[in-house]
Amino acid sequence: MPWELNSLTLLRVLEGFYRPREDEVLRLANVARLNKLYLAYLRMVGDAVRYELAREEARYRWFMENVVEVVEALRGLNTLCISLGSLLSMSQLT
Repeated sequence: MPWELNSLTLLRVLEGFYRPREDEVLRLANVARLNKLYLAYLRMVGDAVRYELAREEARYRWFMENVVEVVEALRGLNTLCISLGSLLSMSQLT
């Protein structure tokens, strides 16, 4: 199947208009992975790839937890930089 047709079929699956045949599930999974749509695809065809869906959901949760920690750390650094900048500008005035 041509690459463009695979992408179009993947989009139809994600929109809920098409249910992939058993022989299409893995091929479309590879297309979804390349297009950063893998988790969304697995959610649409969940029964056919239940173990893979559970694994990807766990990876996504781990990623989101770590993103929250990084954002909080960056917020703290931003506050520190603003405070240090204020101190430095005040010391230059005196």
